[in-house]
Amino acid sequence: MANNEKTSQSSSLGDITVGMFYQLTRESLSLPSLSGSLDLKLRNGRDIFETPDPAAHVPAGTGFYMLRASLSASKTSAPAVVYGAFGFAYNFARHKIPYAPANQPAVLIDSYEPGPSFNVSAGVSLSLNYQLSLNWSLAEASQLSSKVNGRVSPNSATNAITFRMGAIYRVSSKTSVDLSLTTGLTNDAGGTTISLRLPWSY
Repeated sequence: MANNEKTSQSSSLGDITVGMFYQLTRESLSLPSLSGSLDLKLRNGRDIFETPDPAAHVPAGTGFYMLRASLSASKTSAPAVVYGAFGFAYNFARHKIPYAPANQPAVLIDSYEPGPSFNVSAGVSLSLNYQLSLNWSLAEASQLSSKVNGRVSPNSATNAITFRMGAIYRVSSKTSVDLSLTTGLTNDAGGTTISLRLPWSY
């Protein structure tokens, strides 16, 4: 049987993101802890429009500027911590984009408008004792349809919903074991993954 797999690799600088984080409120008896962030992603990385053959040279950037804002909150109700977050991202359109696909004539894309995206998540962490805690969370990430030359691009909208459950065991004051299972609840979210992490602080 013939093997049609092709492996490629490339090395380059991806898109750079600059941002700021601000603690809006601190947790009190009646109010949760609130924090917000604002990020700007540049498009300095080599993108798909500058890569005629993605199979030979993997794009390192998205090709679009993006402005993203998020708000997160958490509230302690011992022995549990309830948390949630909401984020919105706006992708700036590009105009007059030269594009030369591999082995095809060069074209000029008049306009490309990536759809905006948003994400929302909520979860709870339950501390059973000083060493062991359990956590559950539900997250949704959606992107609206993109437009090419003013027309909606088919199948460009996505909606990924994932459920995560896990446990963290504190081995010592410097290290812990983090075991989690994440499963996708929609077609865009993918399948089920199990991860094991060993965070170490020094």
